Amino acid sequence: MQAIQVWHLEKTKKVIVELNGYGQGNDNGSNLLENFEFDYVDGVKWAMSTLGERWRAYKYRLRYKYFYPNKSKEDILANPPPGIDCADWTAFVHHYKEDKMKKQSLANTKNRKNLKVSHVGGSMSNARRGRQMELKLQRPVCRSEVVLST
Repeated sequence: MQAIQVWHLEKTKKVIVELNGYGQGNDNGSNLLENFEFDYVDGVKWAMSTLGERWRAYKYRLRYKYFYPNKSKEDILANPPPGIDCADWTAFVHHYKEDKMKKQSLANTKNRKNLKVSHVGGSMSNARRGRQMELKLQRPVCRSEVVLST
């Protein structure tokens, strides 16, 4: 299922997300996270972590696209992205232009370069990859098999 299909669903229709034993969405609809119904107890942790990951990725894309090294803070503030409230953009820019955040960013960059094993599985989550492996092999697979497959 694609995001455009979810947006055009009738309001009474929902996408049912299948969760694996770890409370992770493991089917093709789980990467969309729109108009879903899932068991609250099993799925809330997965849903909140997914929202957090998407929010971090969105903030990263904003910084990558609009924070040019040769631009001053005032120039960045003067050109907010489309669809972003000026007050929100101002708070965002002030936060990421603080010296404390600059130091943290440099430390994170250094730590990321020291990472020995990186995730190279593409855009498909390990939960979805595991579900596909289970269907192909017709048996349950453990997490280590999924990780090794990437």
